[in-house]
Amino acid sequence: MAQAQLGYVFIWVDDVIGAVEFYERTFGITRRTIRENGPLGLYAELETGPTTLAIADTREARAIFPDGFRLNDPAQAPGAFQVTFVTPD
Repeated sequence: MAQAQLGYVFIWVDDVIGAVEFYERTFGITRRTIRENGPLGLYAELETGPTTLAIADTREARAIFPDGFRLNDPAQAPGAFQVTFVTPD
């Protein structure tokens, strides 16, 4: 049986463009796509090697998780989630 590989890491944010620009500026990650996803808001993908970093509007999260979820809020303690980038420097 073939081993499964991690394909996507999703982050839902209120400001997709701002998040994409942060990852581009801070880590030099290349933008693959940003597109309008109808009533779900903007959706973006960034090239990070074999795993894609996907950034989507919180409207999409509300549709996917109709029973609720905890928004990412810098004023609150972080959720139990981590995205780690390894760079040469």
